[in-house]
Amino acid sequence: MTATDFVGALDHGGCDEAFTCMSSYPNNAPNTFASEYGSSNAQCYDLSVAYENYSVINSEIAAGKITWNPTDAATCLAGLTYPSSCSTYWNNGPNYPAACKTALVGKAADGSACLVDWDCSDWNAYCDGTSHKCSTN
Repeated sequence: MTATDFVGALDHGGCDEAFTCMSSYPNNAPNTFASEYGSSNAQCYDLSVAYENYSVINSEIAAGKITWNPTDAATCLAGLTYPSSCSTYWNNGPNYPAACKTALVGKAADGSACLVDWDCSDWNAYCDGTSHKCSTN
């Protein structure tokens, strides 16, 4: 398994679960379901690939900015589950095993420069598209 196979599997699972729970998508969400997930599972997969920027993930791993652990990735995917309730899914997301947080580990602290979310050392952080800095806000 490659790092992008792992990221793709996480994203595909998220897309599939989102479409399973589409009818209970929160009315107060900041974006519409379609703007977040597209109009089909296939479109959601495509949106995820574009967002994740696979070539950058690979170059950041090669540059030593992200540590990749394929054993933890396999453990993560094998143990990943989704809540039985869609409302729980929308509020809390999937049930990630601990290995998910060690499969891809970024080295950029909050406020540090990044190119992709995976660069960020905090599992809950994202790479702000405007400032190109890790943020948890």
